Amino acid sequence: MSRRRNAPREIDGVIVVDKPAGPTSFDVIRQVRRALGTSRVGHTGTLDPLASGLLVVCAGWSTRLVPYLLEGRKRYVAEVRLGVATNTDDAEGEVIAEIDPSAVTADAVVAALQAELGRRLQRPPAYSAIKVGGVRAYALARAGEEVDLAEREVDIYEVADIEHSGAAVRFEVEVGKGTYIRSLARDLGVRLGVGAHLTALRRTGNAPFGLSDAVALEAVVGPEQLISPWSALRAVPAVELGDDAVARWFDGATVEGTARLGDAEPAGTLVRVARSGAEELIGLGEVLGDGRVRPVRVRPPV
Repeated sequence: MSRRRNAPREIDGVIVVDKPAGPTSFDVIRQVRRALGTSRVGHTGTLDPLASGLLVVCAGWSTRLVPYLLEGRKRYVAEVRLGVATNTDDAEGEVIAEIDPSAVTADAVVAALQAELGRRLQRPPAYSAIKVGGVRAYALARAGEEVDLAEREVDIYEVADIEHSGAAVRFEVEVGKGTYIRSLARDLGVRLGVGAHLTALRRTGNAPFGLSDAVALEAVVGPEQLISPWSALRAVPAVELGDDAVARWFDGATVEGTARLGDAEPAGTLVRVARSGAEELIGLGEVLGDGRVRPVRVRPPV
């Protein structure tokens, strides 16, 4: 049955949760579901129980925005212990090697981290949610099976505010999707020849969101805290449609649009689409070579 245009809209939007260390990402999702009164909830990037910080949660129709919000860069503050390698690449795993790190200098730490910058191949942790033959890698690893995950291409854009004291290293890092900070910690130890593992992690940015957008997990109470889909996609160029184009948009037609900032977007650009003069998302589109906009995601009208 098609949706009536005057039907009430379901709960729909994005909430940015400041996850504490301890709960799993699924624990957060479960609590958000209860607070919002909906089961249709998803997130844009898992945080391990050890980690804290931004977990972007989408509800209702906005769960369809997850693939687009996943594209945003993420920023972390990481703490690493040199001299000890673990099977999980973090402090929750079993120690598999120990080497005295006392000879490691601050300059060597900086050089090793800077060597990780750019687009590179990275091997995910064996204890990760990546599926191998339909089974999560961590489940295979916990069952004692050998897990050898293929390297994946990732982007590490910036490493800053590097601090080194004894066996402890602390730094900020900005990365693209799919990058494991546990793997970065492990690879830092490999480069320095002493082994290493992640001891603490806080996600401070999940573009376009920062900590100022976040709600503490215990303070999540209801739908009034949701960020609108339009605002959640604020980093995406905007296009508006006139009334005739809006009607055809909802029918799935390619339409003429006007760029919000007055500059035509190049062909292939993903744009968020609104009615002329409004700031309510009616979908996502792709700009074609002739300037028209082809629907990619159409948000059902009220």
